[in-house]
Amino acid sequence: MSYRILPIALLLATAVALGNVLPSPIHTGGALEPFTSNVVTGSFRGQQHCFVCSLVLNHPAVVLFSRQMDAPTTRLVRHLDGFLHDHVKDNLICWTVFLGATGSDAEAALEDRAYDFATRNQIDFLPITVLGDPQGPPGYRIPASVHVLA
Repeated sequence: MSYRILPIALLLATAVALGNVLPSPIHTGGALEPFTSNVVTGSFRGQQHCFVCSLVLNHPAVVLFSRQMDAPTTRLVRHLDGFLHDHVKDNLICWTVFLGATGSDAEAALEDRAYDFATRNQIDFLPITVLGDPQGPPGYRIPASVHVLA
């Protein structure tokens, strides 16, 4: 089973121009491995959810992984939230995953920070999730030196 990853050239070009974003090792048209993360905002708030499992075959999707909630990440997340708002009728599936340390206390603290981040930045359409694994989901090969991956 494969899923189409939505190419958003302008968004990714902006992200790369910010300096700490690298394109994903998963290429447009590549398959995404299923994984769950703790949903902090959106309709699945308070649950673990697999957005990959919700994808329809050949339907566009965007996932943004980040280890930081700094200014460049904020601009990118706000841009993606606006993009999702502008294309709500297209039924795009987009979400952000903040990666953090393992352990239930660290993950709970990350959830609190991510919720504050979303509230402070008025992220209304883009689901924000957290994953207590600094290397990301198994199989995604997110290099330790990368702060943001789209």
